[in-house]
Amino acid sequence: MNISDLARASLSFRRRIEEVKRDLGPQPFEWYRYDSLANLGHFDRLLTAGNRALPEGPILDIGCADGEMAFFLESLGYEVVAVDYPATNHNHMAGVRKLKEALNSEVSILATDVDSQFSLPRKDFGLALILGAIYHLKNPFYLLETVSRHARHAIMSTRLARRMPGISGSVQDISVAYLLGADELNDDDSNFWIFTEASFRQVLKRTNWHIRDYITMGDTVASDPVSLDHDERVFCLAESRYALANVALLDGWHEPEGSGWRWTKR
Repeated sequence: MNISDLARASLSFRRRIEEVKRDLGPQPFEWYRYDSLANLGHFDRLLTAGNRALPEGPILDIGCADGEMAFFLESLGYEVVAVDYPATNHNHMAGVRKLKEALNSEVSILATDVDSQFSLPRKDFGLALILGAIYHLKNPFYLLETVSRHARHAIMSTRLARRMPGISGSVQDISVAYLLGADELNDDDSNFWIFTEASFRQVLKRTNWHIRDYITMGDTVASDPVSLDHDERVFCLAESRYALANVALLDGWHEPEGSGWRWTKR
């Protein structure tokens, strides 16, 4: 399905979710407060030409919140694995589990700490979604490298910065990242690394990803890592170089190396 059609289809699904929540009545937890399906509008801006249709295959949704994106994609016929971690999830994953039950959903829900040495249930995901999660991780390099070995494509978003506290002028083209202090951004101690554009592109390259489409939005002039009114976000479609090695080959090949390349035997 074309991304424009997905964005339109999400409008009726959003209403369905609202009705389900109303029917469920008051809950002993707070629902995730942000509109996860709004990301489809950003996908519509991001994806160009031959990238307008979502890749085939199972979908991995990392940082799924209450799972609205996962359940929507399932309603379109996709097989979806939704991942979050109770300790950092807004309502300790009570929301996603309650919606799964109410929707009679077959989405697989994994309670997984992706900041640790985690594993994934399969290596043939067509698409991974990593939306708004990267700057909440202590170890974003490990996450991106691991997912590159399990998914052929990824759509990801994170916060960027063009200026850094205490440094005059733009650092957009310098491969550096800012490590936030506890509660330095939005009084939220789950925020960690804010990349410049150069460092974000570098970390994708080092973790086996090739950029296919790329846009930024928000404050694209003077963004910084600590101000709510100088927030810049990147949305990126990337293709895994490592996933190209995740195929069954006849005898004569060595196992793929860390970067995803294979050597032939003599």
